[in-house]
Amino acid sequence: MKRLAIQITVVALAALLPLAGCKKKETPAAKTEPSEPGKTEPGKTEPTKTEPGKTEPTKKEPPKVGCALPATVSSDLTLSTGCSLTVEENVSVSEGAVVTIQPGVKLSFKSDTYLWFNHGRLVAKGTKEAPITFTSANATAAAGDWVGLGFEGQTLADTVLDWVVIEHAGRKSHGGEGAITIRGDNLRKRISITNTIIRKAEQCGVRAVGDGSHFAKLEGNTFENVPVSLHLRADLLGSVGANKLGAPVELVGNVVSTQTWPALDSPVHVTESMRIGGEKSAAILTLADKTTLKFAMDTFLEVGIDQGGGLVAKEATFTSVNATPAEGDWVGIFFNDKITGTVLEGCTVSYAGRDSHGGKGAITFNGAKLGAGIKVEKTTFKNNKTAAISGPEGDCGDLAKAPAANKSEGVPLCAPKE
Repeated sequence: MKRLAIQITVVALAALLPLAGCKKKETPAAKTEPSEPGKTEPGKTEPTKTEPGKTEPTKKEPPKVGCALPATVSSDLTLSTGCSLTVEENVSVSEGAVVTIQPGVKLSFKSDTYLWFNHGRLVAKGTKEAPITFTSANATAAAGDWVGLGFEGQTLADTVLDWVVIEHAGRKSHGGEGAITIRGDNLRKRISITNTIIRKAEQCGVRAVGDGSHFAKLEGNTFENVPVSLHLRADLLGSVGANKLGAPVELVGNVVSTQTWPALDSPVHVTESMRIGGEKSAAILTLADKTTLKFAMDTFLEVGIDQGGGLVAKEATFTSVNATPAEGDWVGIFFNDKITGTVLEGCTVSYAGRDSHGGKGAITFNGAKLGAGIKVEKTTFKNNKTAAISGPEGDCGDLAKAPAANKSEGVPLCAPKE
């Protein structure tokens, strides 16, 4: 029995030995050394890291250079020197595209077409010897053949026209209202127009009536054979420099900031009633000596509204815009209760005194007090329908006394108390 037990034990042990030999020997995992900053293992690409909340800037494609102008411009484009191109259809610039035009380029526009900047920039820098030309493609060109250049509210800063010729534009179509039409508010100092000739336009040379759309520069330009040189919001005229206008300047709207108007070689036509007064602080308008303001029928000039306003004018003329003027064509000048810093010296006021809008004289005190920031002297009133000055309660104070040297022709200098 013992021998049998021993044999069984030996057989059992022999059966277990092969199982022990099947177990694999474990191999430790290979260690991976961290790569150095900025280095990547061969064959591997390191993922791009972007700070939270930031996006990687998109690289702008280089501008297309040549002599082609598609109907829709949405990427940068350069028209190179020597390019002479007929523009067959309307061209719109958007998506922040920059159109660069080099010296000597000539663009001839088919009838009723335009170049319009909805969201983009124009860089048209010619030279005196090689100006850039925008003209009509018609064999017999005439004013208003094509619409012109347009700039909307998303026009980008540093838009420049320098040594440019624009001719036969100004067709009243597609929203065009001049050879150059600037629309939209708050384009302050984004657009510069210098050394440019605008001629033979059907409407005005430059129209800009957006609130806060003062020019970066508008100077050294020449206007020829245009019915109106500039049609502007009144508050923009202070951003205009010296130009050869040759035709009237038309104004709409009010003066809301302190400014000095440039010396002009043409009269200013005030097409609607104009007021002077700042929204946050007093606005003082200073006219260049010998400025002529011509007022449309039934309009007036009101000084001292909102937070206050003033007018400084020397040897200026305030009169009617009518070709054949008559007494009472326009209302006159109102001095309001917020008037300040006002001086009229050596001026002429004529064809005013219309019985309208509360006017009672060529100058009507409308809440203003005598001596309160008001000085009128050596001023002549003539061809007016009513008295020259209607003071508070019929009192003109020092304005009607000899030292002031004011005079009125045909009507009393001071309106009597009612």
